[in-house]
Amino acid sequence: MNKNSYLKLLIVCLAVVLFSVSLTGTSYSFSDEPIQFGVTCTLTGNNALSGEYIQRGAILAMEHLNANGGVLGREVKLVIEDEGDNQQTAINASQKVLSNENLSGFIGGFTSSYGLAMIPFVNNAEVPFMALGTSASIAAEKSEWTWQTRLIDSYSSTALADAAAGLLKFEKPAILYVNESFGISSYESVVKELKEKYNVTPSISLAYNRGESQFSNMFTQILASDADGLIAFVTQPIDAATIMSQTKAMNFSIPKLGSSGFAMAVARQAVKGMLMAGTL
Repeated sequence: MNKNSYLKLLIVCLAVVLFSVSLTGTSYSFSDEPIQFGVTCTLTGNNALSGEYIQRGAILAMEHLNANGGVLGREVKLVIEDEGDNQQTAINASQKVLSNENLSGFIGGFTSSYGLAMIPFVNNAEVPFMALGTSASIAAEKSEWTWQTRLIDSYSSTALADAAAGLLKFEKPAILYVNESFGISSYESVVKELKEKYNVTPSISLAYNRGESQFSNMFTQILASDADGLIAFVTQPIDAATIMSQTKAMNFSIPKLGSSGFAMAVARQAVKGMLMAGTL
């Protein structure tokens, strides 16, 4: 997702959160006090570039709103915390944001697993939360304080299944997915779609841990399975770049389809010619 897309998303999120606050009965007296909106994003670690896009988009949204009179005649201010590169740091970031008693709402949870871990704290604080993750597990929590800002994984998986079996005519695709909420949800959705719509069953399915540095053994298994294509789900662009560089090193010539993580800047040069589907 580029910074212009984040600008549009953050403006919409701010509007929705402020509207939802009014529905819950929370009211604000007319004063000079600013409206505070939280943003948690990954500013350090392997996903720092994506977090930087989120932060820039949030700042652009804030500047746009304030240049046009703010919200309800009040200035908008951001409370930004670093989710880091692991779930506990992300939880800590959400708790820091939620500790602000004047917070109107916040957006965060770069990965679905981060967002899921934040929901209990959101429910306890009763603050509107816009989750960035795409796993169907977030909606399944049925949190009255949580919204998802992007299409859930089943929609992206449908697009990948259609591209794999419908467009490229894969009959025995291999599936590689990250072993966390997004990857598991996407894997289950694409397998279901392939079977029900095309009567196609994967030749092999393999899960990897986020941050994996060596995929050669998995690629050897995929090639041995006689797969005629690869469908891959990643959350980190560094994983996408590693996967693509190692497939090239092994002369891994079967067609490859990937989730939107392959489109992020870190991986972009390594994935030319790869078909992708997802929400950016």
